[in-house]
Amino acid sequence: MDWHLLFVVETLAAPPDGLAVRLADCGFRVRRAGGLCEAKRSLNQRAPSLVAIHVTTSEGATLCRELRSLTAVPILAFCEGPRAIECLEAGADCALSEDTSRRVINARLRALLAAPGLWDMPLAERESYRVGAVEIDAGSHRAQNGGRSLDLTPTEFRLLLALARRGGEVVPHSELIDEVWRGGSQDGHENLRLYVRYLRRKLGDDPKGPRLVLSHRGQGYALAQGARMVEQEGVGNG
Repeated sequence: MDWHLLFVVETLAAPPDGLAVRLADCGFRVRRAGGLCEAKRSLNQRAPSLVAIHVTTSEGATLCRELRSLTAVPILAFCEGPRAIECLEAGADCALSEDTSRRVINARLRALLAAPGLWDMPLAERESYRVGAVEIDAGSHRAQNGGRSLDLTPTEFRLLLALARRGGEVVPHSELIDEVWRGGSQDGHENLRLYVRYLRRKLGDDPKGPRLVLSHRGQGYALAQGARMVEQEGVGNG
């Protein structure tokens, strides 16, 4: 089935066929691309269900960023240490170490493939929200603060939207991790804290006394009271 077609993109010095073979062993159809240029050609020819990147050099984050600008499908990066954070910041949806077991890889892949992304929402379900001077448009995946466009990564935007959808309600840590990382994330709580910090910084929210993204110790996070839906479009509207 095309839903199971995966693209494997390899950075320089990646062992040939290694990751592609492991993913094929999990039961997926796999197509390899030896770098960004080949990946672009492949994406133009046939859309995959997921892109897996084998990161072995510092160019991994650049590759994630470039591919995220070309496709909205989930991106899974196989990398180690600090490179995992770099790839997540650049738009990857999940990062796994190269020695992750086949069982975990299989489970994470199927969770990413099964979970709906923002790009799958029908027009009738696209929403816009406002909290204070911040406006969030789910349809265009864009946000503004005081009329100024916010340069959010896909992960940062999903986090902001997940909070906006709950208004001022507290969203438990586990729910945010599942929703933002579509099926969970290795080191989920650490990544969540990291991205809340990133989001606050871009929103101009004081990390020592946040007024917009609020922490509820031992429970989760919430947007300040007042987040509300301001627009909902239907298929026949306009």
